[in-house]
Amino acid sequence: VHPNPSQALSDGPQSLTPHRYQDLMQEMTVIGKTVDH
Repeated sequence: VHPNPSQALSDGPQSLTPHRYQDLMQEMTVIGKTVDH
C-alpha cells in the first residue's frame, strides 16, 4: 500500500492506494464468507 504509487521508489506498479486496499479487503471479506460455507 502506498499513498502515491507513481512516486514509490520501488514496486509502484504493484502498489495499491489506501482506498483501493480498503475496497479489496471488503471484496475479500465477501469472498471469504462465501468460500467458508
